[in-house]
Amino acid sequence: MRVTARGWGKDHGQKDIIGDNIEKAPVRSGTFWHSDDKAQLQILSSARDLLFYPKAVISMGARLTLSGHYVVQVELNRIEIARLFYLTHREFGLDGLIGMFARLKDEQEKAEEAEREAEKVRNEKPTVRRR
Repeated sequence: MRVTARGWGKDHGQKDIIGDNIEKAPVRSGTFWHSDDKAQLQILSSARDLLFYPKAVISMGARLTLSGHYVVQVELNRIEIARLFYLTHREFGLDGLIGMFARLKDEQEKAEEAEREAEKVRNEKPTVRRR
């Protein structure tokens, strides 16, 4: 996992804020936990808010001396994403996961088709009628 910041107004390049491998980071539950030198992973759940929970929170100490406007990016590799997915969806059975992926696939394909159609419309040249 890598968290970087890049200046919005004056871009002096990317500055690493956090860089650590969360593939084997310890998983905590309950109260907030962080470490200055190692990434910590926390899985939060809520019985009332099933739309946004469970969710994964990654925390790590960072020394910052920034001022101004910045773009902050988080980079996760495939194994980190897979682990976070497993930790937040382990209660689903295989059929539930397949159904979820099928719905996500259909939604993504529809969104991509809509974007292709919109791109076609944007690229079409207006026709001028002559008399």
